[in-house]
Amino acid sequence: MTAWIALGISFLSLLISFLSYLRGRPKVRVTGERVVLVGSSTSGPAIIVSATNVGGAAARVRHVSLHAVRGGVFSYFVGREDTGPHLPVELAAHGGSATWSIDYARLRSAIYGAAIRDRSVALRATVTIGNKVYKQRGYVGVPREGEYSAPVPWRERLRRVVGSWVRPQVGWSPFVTVNDIDLALGTIKWSFSNAGNGLTRKVKLTLVMEEPDGRKSRVEGVEPVYIPRMLPRRSVSVVVPLVDDATGVPGARYWWSVTDGRATGSGYGATTVAEARELVAQHNQRSVPHS
Repeated sequence: MTAWIALGISFLSLLISFLSYLRGRPKVRVTGERVVLVGSSTSGPAIIVSATNVGGAAARVRHVSLHAVRGGVFSYFVGREDTGPHLPVELAAHGGSATWSIDYARLRSAIYGAAIRDRSVALRATVTIGNKVYKQRGYVGVPREGEYSAPVPWRERLRRVVGSWVRPQVGWSPFVTVNDIDLALGTIKWSFSNAGNGLTRKVKLTLVMEEPDGRKSRVEGVEPVYIPRMLPRRSVSVVVPLVDDATGVPGARYWWSVTDGRATGSGYGATTVAEARELVAQHNQRSVPHS
């Protein structure tokens, strides 16, 4: 019995030492995205690569690069012509970060200017710390001239297919029609759909108000709206109350926030009574026959 207790204590001590070792190592998270820079000396489209050290030790970045994951062979290493800290650079432990900006037009010219490619290129950002290479999750698309998006890598396609079965998202149709009956009842009908292959979760919508100073709060006295579970490729209509903005804070904005379940986006703009009256007036005006 004593031997087993000693063995358990030894194993626990070894586990604690191993976890301490992991916490004391640098760990870098890499992100890459295409953005449009405004109001700076490098205004215009750019590829932004960010590295954040979430580990317990400082990390020294040797190289920052972009490598093709689809569309052919291509590699680009961040240099002095790009905006950002000069390499090598050290990232402090527990949150130290650095960001580099690569001119999109120059990068696109380097990809397609010297090579004939049959497919658009998708790039993945990487950061080298010592001998370890950290990669971003996902990719950055750099489409060819006349194309709007780069082909999706097979891992991303697989993730989307699995996600459509495991966690299908709820889509909302923004096209709303209002008539005099809806205005009299103080309600409106919204259409939601399930474009996935699995059964959606029940979604709870809560009315939220944002005041002009930025403060947000739930609207008291308004019951939540529930979107029922939906089978694949099905849609439902849900009755949503109109918001009486006349009794609220002047200049406030209202929306239905997703507070439970999984849906596209973080919420949906609420329709106020004033907006509903304007929609009804426009509909009635179009319905009047011209003499």
